[in-house]
Amino acid sequence: METTLAGNGVPAGIKTLVKYNENGLKLWELELGNTGSNFGAPIALGKHIYVFGYAVNYDGTIEWQARRAVVCGPRNPSTCYIGAGWDSAVVGDNVIYGNERGGSAAGYAISLDTGLALWRFESVDGLIEGTQCLGSDGTIYRFGINRNYIGKLYAFSSDGTIEWGSELGFLGWNTSTASSLVIHNNVLYIAGGNSGKLYAINVASESVANTPWPMLQHDPMRTGRQDVDFSSRGLVEAFVTRFYQQCLSREPESAGLAYYTDHLINGTRSGADVAGNFINSPEFLARNTTKEEYLFVMYRAFFDREPDNDGWNYYLNKLNIGESRDVVFTGFIYSPEFEDLCDSYGISPYSA
Repeated sequence: METTLAGNGVPAGIKTLVKYNENGLKLWELELGNTGSNFGAPIALGKHIYVFGYAVNYDGTIEWQARRAVVCGPRNPSTCYIGAGWDSAVVGDNVIYGNERGGSAAGYAISLDTGLALWRFESVDGLIEGTQCLGSDGTIYRFGINRNYIGKLYAFSSDGTIEWGSELGFLGWNTSTASSLVIHNNVLYIAGGNSGKLYAINVASESVANTPWPMLQHDPMRTGRQDVDFSSRGLVEAFVTRFYQQCLSREPESAGLAYYTDHLINGTRSGADVAGNFINSPEFLARNTTKEEYLFVMYRAFFDREPDNDGWNYYLNKLNIGESRDVVFTGFIYSPEFEDLCDSYGISPYSA
């Protein structure tokens, strides 16, 4: 098992990403400079590690640095590159939402493919700290304090449009960095930091979005898990684990995890084979899922996202008119999205 750590280096403020093997031997070290961001846990997602405003390949090379313009020249690096603080980042549909640390602490939406800023938000009231979460309907909720320690909460659509804003009153210093945003049954809960208050606000989203990195510290339950294996076998194990979690609602047993992982690595099973084994397993069938529950599982397990309206209506209509679930399964398996999912874990979607 290999582990990647991030933190401040020497001199102070210089951000460094280091990868170790299971024996503690350093495999590589990458200095990212003084990015202006706070500490943030590396986000292992697909083929890259996202940290301190960078996308880093698993061999320690830089794929991109977050930026405002397509090309950053030597005359404008300080105004072009973004010192993104991803300690409280959330991931949407191929987009990462994070903060620019220092200065304005502006909020950004950054393309995972290119590192280019898609939109930027800087509140007129000087929001200086921020944390965010992504709702199940795609709404981005950003909470922070301004320079007078007044709590602010904003809701954004995916294109950066402000849907609404709310003022929570005086909360005290170091509030937003210590607060977690939790959504349950259309209520957003915010811990009021030094004020000692807990806020409950009615919102449109039913829950937090089910994404690869839905909120602070990766885990939806906020346990701070950092058990992501960055090795090739670790990625394949992560693929298998997601089907245990999404289809069977449990963690894998060691024997089953090893069985499927070995077959995928050896090429004796494809991604489609393994996915089919889970969705047609006696354990899953015993859940007696409704049509709607079945489709939710399919979207989350096979596409790694929530359903879109058109696709949801299309497949639900097929089931309602008597088409079998095998027909729906085939549609998901032979989709570009499932192929991309398999590719992100380094496995073949189909048998040769």
